[in-house]
Amino acid sequence: MTRQISVSFRAIAFALSMLWFCLGEQPGLAEDYPSPTVGVPAKISSLVLPGTKLKGKPLIDDAPMVVSVINAFQEIDGFRYDLEFQGFEPKKYNLSKWLVREDGSSTDGLPVVEVEVLRLLPKEGIHMPHELPTSSLPELGGYGPFAKAMAIAWGIGLLCLIFLRGPKKKSKNQQEPVLSLADLLNDRLKSVFQGKVDPKQHAELERMLFAMWRRRLGLESVNTDEALRQIRSHKDAGELMQQLEEWMHSPAPNTDVDLANLLKPYKNIPASELDSSGGGK
Repeated sequence: MTRQISVSFRAIAFALSMLWFCLGEQPGLAEDYPSPTVGVPAKISSLVLPGTKLKGKPLIDDAPMVVSVINAFQEIDGFRYDLEFQGFEPKKYNLSKWLVREDGSSTDGLPVVEVEVLRLLPKEGIHMPHELPTSSLPELGGYGPFAKAMAIAWGIGLLCLIFLRGPKKKSKNQQEPVLSLADLLNDRLKSVFQGKVDPKQHAELERMLFAMWRRRLGLESVNTDEALRQIRSHKDAGELMQQLEEWMHSPAPNTDVDLANLLKPYKNIPASELDSSGGGK
C-alpha cells in the first residue's frame, strides 16, 4: 500500500510539472530578441504570427518605434516574418502594436512580441565634469598693452570697411531662383527607392508631406485618420503619399516608377513649404 501511494504521488508531481511547463512562459519573450540602443536598427528572423499577412504600421505622428517587414513566408495558419525595428525612446515595446494587416482586418489576438530599446548611456555612472576655478590670467610678459592696442586698431579698421563700403546694390531685374518642391524631392526620392534612406529619415519625409498637404487642403480641424484618407485620395497628393508608404512598408517595393510624372504636382510648390509644415504636428 505504501509503495502504491508513493507511485501515485510521483505521477501527480510529474503531471503538475508538465502542466506548469505547458502553461508557463515559453520561448519568444523579450530576452530572446535583440535589445538595441536608441536609434540603432535590429532584426528578428523567423517570427511566426497567425492570421492574414502583416505589414509595418504607417507613420504619421512622431512615433517612437518603426517596424518594417523584410520577408514574409506563408505558413499553415499564418506567416513567418523577418522584421526590422528601430526605437527612438528607451523603453519596452510590443512590436505587435506596430503591425497592421494588409487586408485591413483586426490585429486582435496577435501574441505579444516584447523587445527593449536601451538608452545610449546608463542613468548611473554619468559624472559631470568639475567646474574649473576662476582666476585671472597673467598678462603675456611685456606684450599686454601692445596686444590690446592692436586689437582696438583692428576692430576700428573692420568697422570702417563695413560702414564705408556700404551694402552691394542688387539689380532690379536680378532675382534669386526659387527652388521648387519637385527639385527638392527628386534626389531624396531617388535615395528612398534605392534603399539609401534609413526608416527614421523616410518617416520624417512622410510626416512633413502629410503636414504640408493637411495645411494646403484645410484639414487642420479634421482628425488624423480622416485627414490621411482624404490626402491619399487627392488627385495631386495621393499618388506620392501611397508610393512612399509602399517603399517604406512593403517587403518587395516597386522601383519601376516614373519619378518625373510623380513629381508633376510639386513643380509649382516652393520647397520652403515643406520646411514650414512643422514636421506633421
